[in-house]
Amino acid sequence: VWARAATVEPALAQRPDWWRQVFVSERMFYRYKLVDYETIAHNRHGPGRGSHPELRSLLAAGEPDYHRFVRDLAGHADLFADIPASGDYAADRPFWLNTWLAPLDGMSLMGMIAVHRPRRYVEIGSGMSTKFARLAVNRLGLETRITSVDPQPRNQIDRLADTCVRQPLEQADPAIFTALEAGDVLFFDGSHRSFPGSDVTVFFLEILPRLRPGVIVHVHDIYLPDDYPAGHVPRLWNEQYLLACARLYGSDRLRVRFPAWYASTEPAMAAAIADTLRPGALADLYVHGMAFWLEVMPGAPEAAALARPMMSMPRSAGPGRRWRTAGPPANGPCASWTSCCSRCGRRGRAASSSRCGGTACGRWGARGCISARPDRMPGWSGTSSADSGMGCSSRSAVSMA
Repeated sequence: VWARAATVEPALAQRPDWWRQVFVSERMFYRYKLVDYETIAHNRHGPGRGSHPELRSLLAAGEPDYHRFVRDLAGHADLFADIPASGDYAADRPFWLNTWLAPLDGMSLMGMIAVHRPRRYVEIGSGMSTKFARLAVNRLGLETRITSVDPQPRNQIDRLADTCVRQPLEQADPAIFTALEAGDVLFFDGSHRSFPGSDVTVFFLEILPRLRPGVIVHVHDIYLPDDYPAGHVPRLWNEQYLLACARLYGSDRLRVRFPAWYASTEPAMAAAIADTLRPGALADLYVHGMAFWLEVMPGAPEAAALARPMMSMPRSAGPGRRWRTAGPPANGPCASWTSCCSRCGRRGRAASSSRCGGTACGRWGARGCISARPDRMPGWSGTSSADSGMGCSSRSAVSMA
């Protein structure tokens, strides 16, 4: 492995000290060709190379919050103290040493349910996580409704969920996610690959930006501030790089609540976890995880307006076309039908502006479009100047009751 790694990284031409070669497995690389693009996938950050420095600093800033969450988890240890180390995948009961959900991931899932007591728990990708969630709901006596979105769960869990959607995320009804409210939990464990139209792309570009403030979000198999482990390199996972970009470029819409990989690899955090989360029979359990927990925070007006029902657009739709939503808006003046400009795509609210696209945009209508006819919309009061064909680029005194 060392010899092959040296062909990728010339700095390794001089053989490292033997004690450093404990990390040599992380030097793995994978040469592949995707259509006309040939490259070598390998790790740039992680054991033996050091974590990404800026990401580590960003995550380190939240350590007081992570410690508080660990203490909250310890306060709910009775929820998971009797979960066995091993078990049967065909059974409804979870167990720690399973293939899919590491111990800290299962604990943090049960802890988030205990702390937030959600009305809805929606998971994209089901199996062992469903078992942990159902156990927490039952033991806490909650009325949480569990929705499973997965075309083919690895475990048979239909009897554990209240609603089963046996479709890929990209084909599921967007209303499943836009209906989530503060305190509800959205658990995402998908393909881990962002390609055109893939579940990861849809999640990060169409689901996550439209969630309401206060929704608790989980993304699984996130190893930030490190790269993916060497064993995952040939799988070409790339999901966590989207999340890394969101953190590095200062997105205030997502607050990091608990990064399990960081917490279980940072020495001080790992020691606190070992001291507080291994009661009784769990004393010998290696508590680690890859769960990345976030909370959607209130954002700019444009971001807040995105938390509305997503439109179901035919492929032929475009500027000047009339679109209907996947369902009527939850509130607002356009409950009978929807119409809006295809430029700003915002639901109406009291405001006025001479042109759309700014922070004071009139945002009349909901996520649909009928070009150049604002007077047809319920609640329209005002005048419009010459239309540009984009639907509302030239409006004045727009007011939605």
